[in-house]
Amino acid sequence: FNIIFIAMGMTVTLPVTLPLWAPLEWAKKHCPSYITNAVHSCDNTKIDYFFANEKDAMWFTLMWV
Repeated sequence: FNIIFIAMGMTVTLPVTLPLWAPLEWAKKHCPSYITNAVHSCDNTKIDYFFANEKDAMWFTLMWV
């Protein structure tokens, strides 16, 4: 996994796992600063989750990594 600081906030990268909806639904419910997610276009094996603040990115990481 990766946590990367970018201008708009934090990015957490997870491998694509099943069920795909579980991390997304958890982020929507528990992380007010969750922005969106994106599948890596080069290989479709990882998903980036974008957060506006570090606290939410860290909680998400603790839950899903």
